[in-house]
Formats: sequence, structure tokens, C-alpha cells
Amino acid sequence: YVFVRLKSMDPTLIEAFERQIQLMPEVRTCHIVTGSYSHIMVMQLEDIADYNSYLRERLSKLPGVASIQTQVVIDTIKDKIQIPQ
Repeated sequence: YVFVRLKSMDPTLIEAFERQIQLMPEVRTCHIVTGSYSHIMVMQLEDIADYNSYLRERLSKLPGVASIQTQVVIDTIKDKIQIPQ
């Protein structure tokens, strides 16, 4: 997971950031969230070296990015998103 904090919540800045995210096929999901960060993403890259390079060379340079925090999943206990009826 990649947690991104933007420099401000200026609508123009948010729109520019989100427009760039839409163009990045490596970003599989991106959500606006509450709390310390503004967005949480799931990315898919070849390996940890590519992941590191992508964060440093692409994601960190997007408009308005103030900080990035990452967490790598090492195992999945349950993965079910279906909402019960």
C-alpha cells in the first residue's frame, strides 16, 4: 500500500494529482481517505527494486505530493470485498 499526503487540499492541486494517477497503469487502485493521508493506493510492479524506483522517480514528483509512506503486504489472511446482502 502507498499512502500519499498532498501539500494542501486545494481543489486544483488535487485534480492535477488525480489526473496524473489516472494515467499511471502501475497504480491499480487509488482511494481518497480520511485521516493523516489524503490517498491510499495499491500499485503493481515487477519487484521491490522497481517499486522503489517508481516511488522515487515518478510518484514523488507528481503535483502536490508532500509525503509518501509505504507498507508491503507479506501475507494475506482474508481477501473478500463482496458486501453481504
